[in-house]
Amino acid sequence: MRARSPRSGPYICGIDAGLDVVSGKWKGLILWELDTHSVRRFAELRRALSGVSEKMLTQHLREMEADGLVHRKVYAEVPPRVEYSLTEHGHTLNEALVPLGAWGSDRLRREGLEVTPAEIPQGQGPLAPERIEENEWVGERGRSADDPDDPEKPEEPGNSRLRISASASP
Repeated sequence: MRARSPRSGPYICGIDAGLDVVSGKWKGLILWELDTHSVRRFAELRRALSGVSEKMLTQHLREMEADGLVHRKVYAEVPPRVEYSLTEHGHTLNEALVPLGAWGSDRLRREGLEVTPAEIPQGQGPLAPERIEENEWVGERGRSADDPDDPEKPEEPGNSRLRISASASP
């Protein structure tokens, strides 16, 4: 499928223009994954985004490349190697989504919704320690689940819930 060309309006407001480039179930997660890991190959993205089909990931990556959010680098090797990374424009969009993430985290906590843990290197991503309020447990996404000083750490790893501060800042 061919990547769609970026919309050129007319837009109702800035939110309409912003949501145009992040519309779709996986685009926000692709932004987050590339921001967290800097560079990812297609298979790495697919493994990290549990449930995304190859077709949908390809479509979203092409749209995000057309919108100037993602850079696609093809290496002339056999077998071929392709890497994806965020452009500066993609990084600024990701930063703009931080308050939305804080709002979503507050909603998760308020409504007691469960979160599927993701693989994130310690100290990286939107839940890096400087973005987490003290004494908030975030399991596999941020602090170590082995933190002995954590009073709310679940005893069983399968019972973990993501908990962060709604006041997290970039």
